[in-house]
Amino acid sequence: MLITKICSFLLQKNYDMAKWTVQSTPLDALFIDDEWVYGIAEAHVNTVAHTDGSTQSFNVTKTWLLHREESGEWLIKRQMWNIK
Repeated sequence: MLITKICSFLLQKNYDMAKWTVQSTPLDALFIDDEWVYGIAEAHVNTVAHTDGSTQSFNVTKTWLLHREESGEWLIKRQMWNIK
């Protein structure tokens, strides 16, 4: 299956419109080298709208590209959420 469209309400402006609960299950991590890691997880997402309390649930695949900075801290350089 081709990559599904990215859920439009995952944009920052919509976090203000609903309470989000995300339960993630790690699937795999690919160590590219000492400074780069690509991670994959499945997640179940629930949202509750602030305006009327309506709810929505869906499953996603989450991926991250992480980089270890000179300080030793790991930072997310890219992330993507795809609806299943």
